[in-house]
Amino acid sequence: MGDFSTLLYRWIERRKLKKTLAQVDIENQSNKGVVKYQLSDIEAFIERDPSVGSYIISGGSSHIRAKAISAAVACSAMQNIPVVILHEGDRSVERAIQSIGLPVGMLTIVNSASENYDPFYNRNAQEIGLLAINSQRDNIKITPVGQQYISGIAEFIQTKAAANYCRLFMTCPHEQLFEKIDNALAKGKLTDSQASHIKSLLLQGQTEVSNVRAFLDDLSTNCSGYLYQRKSSII
Repeated sequence: MGDFSTLLYRWIERRKLKKTLAQVDIENQSNKGVVKYQLSDIEAFIERDPSVGSYIISGGSSHIRAKAISAAVACSAMQNIPVVILHEGDRSVERAIQSIGLPVGMLTIVNSASENYDPFYNRNAQEIGLLAINSQRDNIKITPVGQQYISGIAEFIQTKAAANYCRLFMTCPHEQLFEKIDNALAKGKLTDSQASHIKSLLLQGQTEVSNVRAFLDDLSTNCSGYLYQRKSSII
């Protein structure tokens, strides 16, 4: 009988302690301003009307996190705020964003199934040269001298195409450039002034041709499967 009374007493004391700790936890949360919600969809916690703030999304399944991210994207889109999402092949994020119903033209997904990325598209010669300088690796050094060579290629491409494309640079026949410029001049595709200007740019950058080629090879390797597919060469 004594053993039973002792066990009952301990059980009652543990219950009291548990209730006390639970009450302390509730009071602590109240003091900290913590608000507990009933079960809700994660999207409901990100309102679409107010200005976009900062969010930290952590824990849970990848599906739940993707829904939260897509809700934040929808909020930004309603205010015409552009969003760039970088992820490591998380298809659940892509599907969640596709499901929010953004207007046509507002969403672009770049992955191995949609080769539509082109860092050079519609950029002029100077912009492409600066992009090469600013994005080079430590072991590939392109200076403003090499930028002149890139500008020469860009301007020659622009005489043959409506816009610059990355793959046109990657397939450039460097050893035959001057010959091709002469052929274009002979066929009336270039004026004497254009040909002289393009050759001048190429000559100024001759000392860094190997670095420019290494940069383009590196870019091709790292962007393989994502670059916009177009004619491989028009030069």
